[in-house]
Amino acid sequence: MQEGDVALVDVFNLQFCIWGTGKYGKLFINKIVEYSNICKHVFNIDILENINYFIDNDIEKQKQDFYCKPVKSPSYFYADTVDICAIATVRGKEIKMELEENGKKDNLCCVTW
Repeated sequence: MQEGDVALVDVFNLQFCIWGTGKYGKLFINKIVEYSNICKHVFNIDILENINYFIDNDIEKQKQDFYCKPVKSPSYFYADTVDICAIATVRGKEIKMELEENGKKDNLCCVTW
């Protein structure tokens, strides 16, 4: 490995959350399940273990769990320390702008899907 390279195992040790439990959240998690099955077979790594929780703006409307992971409010996310936030909702660009304007946490990677 050269300087700046990240070991495959290190990449799969990152903890992340997924913002969105609607249509885009379901599509995104289905893709993650596909990739997880491949990684389990090839690398013996389960990506799904690294999903800490889902975020939804209206947790009262949502169930407690989504794909066997807890659903948390945005306020919980702001207090937490995850490495990656995957924004999988129709409001993706709006949420990403809001995070950047309102004190996005250091060392947090936000991706819009």
